[in-house]
Amino acid sequence: MAPPQLRKKRVILGSRICLLSLFITFCWSAPARGEVPTLLKQALEEFKETDGLCWAYTETRLPSLVDAKGEPIKSGKHKMEVSKTRIDPSKTYDEQFVPLAVDGQPPSAKRVEECRKMCENAAKNAERRALAEAKKAEQEGAEEPAEKKESHGGKTAKPALDLEHAVVVADDPLSITYQLPLPDVKKEKFDPKNFELLIRVNKEQHMVESVHLQMKKSMRVKLIVKIRAMEVNADFRRVQPNLPPAMVSIKATVDCSAFFKTFNMVYVCTNDDYVRVKSYDKRFRVNSGPLQLLNFQ
Repeated sequence: MAPPQLRKKRVILGSRICLLSLFITFCWSAPARGEVPTLLKQALEEFKETDGLCWAYTETRLPSLVDAKGEPIKSGKHKMEVSKTRIDPSKTYDEQFVPLAVDGQPPSAKRVEECRKMCENAAKNAERRALAEAKKAEQEGAEEPAEKKESHGGKTAKPALDLEHAVVVADDPLSITYQLPLPDVKKEKFDPKNFELLIRVNKEQHMVESVHLQMKKSMRVKLIVKIRAMEVNADFRRVQPNLPPAMVSIKATVDCSAFFKTFNMVYVCTNDDYVRVKSYDKRFRVNSGPLQLLNFQ
């Protein structure tokens, strides 16, 4: 059984991986100025929001944690569980994140209630932040420029990828792969130069096929936690004709050491049953909600 400190670090690492991978796949909404490869620019522009439309889908998470010998690590109620969830941004807040199964069994009433409260609390927190930011802007006597705001939550825009310095690293008859430098994120403690970002674009469909992120050398995130290797890969597919591609799978692999022990964590998430819907927030012109906060859109 893993000690409580390890379980806490595992949650932290898992959260960082998910946030980092989602950040990489969606932060390109504001391309840098300059010469940008036409094919890459066309592919990334598909991800721009269109009248509040987004995807509802079913998400299946398959996490695992093993020790240096390859043996699975189980720690009671904190064990890695296989879960299936329906995510629908068109529903009211308490129905946007609905568990369908946990380890192959129907979710308990407690689990359903926890998810409902999570969504409601996320909506309230996002609303409070939006009001606080609006009040702060009013006190400063100047509003944020419209182009600097995110499409979700009214926050400042995320740093754009430096598309101007994209380099072709692979080219075949079907696709072309670009390597891009990561933007410098002040709030994060990782060095963007320590990561390699690759984006593969389908030549015929002008569509992003995959995004690959790999750490070049080990780094220490806490005094007793060291990430030895990390790799994240997200695959995209056009699930409906004439619509932007959707992320159908993401896999993150992390080799780390904590308390002088080595662990390997693998996080696999697959999505299916896609339906194009109108965001609940956009239907009622509200700028906050749980899915925006949790980056599920």
